[in-house]
Amino acid sequence: MFQNIGGKIKVLAQVVCWIGISISIIAGIALISEGGFIFGLVMAAAGSLASWVGSFLTYGLGQLIENTDILVALSKKAALRAQAADDTQQDGPDETTSCPHCGKPIIVPAGTLFAYCPWCNKSIDP
Repeated sequence: MFQNIGGKIKVLAQVVCWIGISISIIAGIALISEGGFIFGLVMAAAGSLASWVGSFLTYGLGQLIENTDILVALSKKAALRAQAADDTQQDGPDETTSCPHCGKPIIVPAGTLFAYCPWCNKSIDP
């Protein structure tokens, strides 16, 4: 349900935009049929434009969430690479354990007093 929430917000923005444009055009046609030609055209054009511009913030929020998810995934990979590089430079054996918060496996370098899980960003007492 909450997977790919950024994509779902973007789809919602598009659906709401098209509904607003449709309602504006229908209202404009109704006004034109009642004899208000200019007012009907203005209603259809301005309502459609307002619906389109109004969807920018919602669509932008969805794009921002998608980009944030990508950055988090890349930073986790970078943290694992950095942790692996540090492991090759350490003296003594490293300890492989699992995070008490999320249960994912992590490598704690020997002699560290403080560590964190790159998956859930919680602190761990090695």
